[in-house]
Amino acid sequence: MSVDYEAVLCPQNFSKSRPRQVPSSREDVFTVLLLALTPQTWLGITDQALMHEMKQLVSMASLPTMLQEEVLHLRRQLQLLKRCQENKEEEDFAAPAY
Repeated sequence: MSVDYEAVLCPQNFSKSRPRQVPSSREDVFTVLLLALTPQTWLGITDQALMHEMKQLVSMASLPTMLQEEVLHLRRQLQLLKRCQENKEEEDFAAPAY
């Protein structure tokens, strides 16, 4: 399945070929989750042009303040989940084998 990330992240640019449609809540959630990923997520991209485009697409600089706050909140939640998972794995290794 191919996803047009520009259409999802920048729906206003997508309307060039078709009338403007209101994005669905599913697209909104997907967009916020992409924005919530840490910048390190994109470090594996070797194509410099694509890397530059991704940085522009997920840049928080031009987002409204409330959306910036929501994205930062989600990033903190993701970090907490990651730490919980890491702690659980450490506990699993420390548990006695029966």
